[in-house]
Amino acid sequence: MSSPDNKDYGDLEQAMWRRFQDAEAMPDPEVWSRIDHALAMQDNEKYKKRALFYRQLAAACFILFVLSGSALVLHFKQDQEQELLASAEQPQPQTKAPIAGNATINSTPTTEAAQPSGNYTLPKAEEGTIAANAQVPSTNYSYAEPEEEATLFSRNSKASNKSVQNNAGQNYTTVAATTATMATQPGVYSAGQLAATTANNAVPSVTGSQVQGYMPASQAIAVVPDTYTSPTVLNPLLRRNATLGSIAAGGNVPESAVQQKQDELLLALNKPTESETAEKATKNSRWNVGMGVASSYFTQNVDIPEQYLAASDGRPGIMRHTGPIVSVETAENLVNAYKEFEDNTQAANAINVDAKAGFRLNKRFKVLAGLGYSKNTSKTRTSYIVEQFLFNPRNNERSKLKPTTVFLPSLHTFTTDSVSVIKTKEPFNVDYSYQMLSVPLEVQVEGAIGQKWFWYAHGGGAANVIMQSTIKADNPEIADVSYGPGDDSPFRKVQFSGNAGLGLGKRLTDAVSISFGPEYRHFFSSLLASEYANAKQGKPYTIGVNMGINYMLGQAGK
Repeated sequence: MSSPDNKDYGDLEQAMWRRFQDAEAMPDPEVWSRIDHALAMQDNEKYKKRALFYRQLAAACFILFVLSGSALVLHFKQDQEQELLASAEQPQPQTKAPIAGNATINSTPTTEAAQPSGNYTLPKAEEGTIAANAQVPSTNYSYAEPEEEATLFSRNSKASNKSVQNNAGQNYTTVAATTATMATQPGVYSAGQLAATTANNAVPSVTGSQVQGYMPASQAIAVVPDTYTSPTVLNPLLRRNATLGSIAAGGNVPESAVQQKQDELLLALNKPTESETAEKATKNSRWNVGMGVASSYFTQNVDIPEQYLAASDGRPGIMRHTGPIVSVETAENLVNAYKEFEDNTQAANAINVDAKAGFRLNKRFKVLAGLGYSKNTSKTRTSYIVEQFLFNPRNNERSKLKPTTVFLPSLHTFTTDSVSVIKTKEPFNVDYSYQMLSVPLEVQVEGAIGQKWFWYAHGGGAANVIMQSTIKADNPEIADVSYGPGDDSPFRKVQFSGNAGLGLGKRLTDAVSISFGPEYRHFFSSLLASEYANAKQGKPYTIGVNMGINYMLGQAGK
């Protein structure tokens, strides 16, 4: 050994210095594992904060997108309604076609004849008379020459002093005080034919107030009875109204153009009847069936009671504390396992499939009820394995139970004789799965956005029965634990939840529609049963997007 007098170092001292240097250069593997664990915990905490922030940001962006889209659609819908209302209230322009003899015929179709306001007498007929039931041929005519017009006024000077008045919108001209009328027929009348008519039946001037303007087209079509759209009534109207444009133009109308006008008018007259029939059929069909699929995140909000087990040194003569025998290392690892469970437990994917039948109460509200299936999962990451032992005093032996995580033994308050908490070299994942059978009951309200699009909002409750709960670990040393509906499980058998959602939908046909939108579900009680909920428990919830398809009964083939 070295001393103040002896400066030489012996072999033992040299070996000690080498070990000190090796310890500084290469720390023990346990030190490195502790450092890795601390760094992993820090990374997990940062990851959880970032994931929560991005998840909330995505949810806020989606909700903002839905609200802005709905507001935009409503804005355009209001503009379209205002334009349609303005076009409906705007009066239709009326054009008059000139006829020989200073007579005019309106091109606006109508079925109401002008009524004279005063009494008058028939003058003597100088030439032939026109029969009451005579009709003007439907062939094409041409305008009379100026010579014929001069002859007309020279031979009928008395009749020319009287005028013929046509009110706007009339299709019939009164010829005499009798019931005989001459319907306006297609074609242009010549001066000779008009002279013969005015010579035999001179028409006095008709005085009276002008016919007031028509009501809007939408109101007029709405009050048209169904009998007015029958072929017997429509065919004469179509032939007369389609040819009035030819009188105003003064030329021949092709047969194809007349047929096209007839088809357009027939479609316009029959369209209200078809829409009313479809609307009545839709209102009469109150029942519908639908199926929805929701993909969401599930947060179980389960906390385990932190139990601090006192370590025993095992020396004789010292009374051991009540509870399982643990070492100092086990006590420290147990505290770290609790903290790890609290920090690393995260929300995981959940899927919900349900089939519902709906009954429509009125135009906007309907009641939904059905049956659903959901699978909710949560996960955590841990580095500790719990081993428990039972002591049999008869044979003085200890039996080892299956290794588990810290979750289940903490719920049962460590009822074994001894506990050992071991830290693994690599952390592993633990998945919690809950399969539930649901019976939902909801109320849904709908509103139209456009011809095909609509919005909806629904809310209600559901009774959820846990069919199976499973705890699986990625570590091969830990066995999977599963609880059925009849097993003694620490989880609550029946839970009640409330859900709410909103979104947009589109009608593909009169019978089929699709919908999508965000949905939120919140459980009214904790996931653990009351006898196992020793720690302060939260309430689980899910948030995600729901997509569904609906079929209205009684609308097949429409």
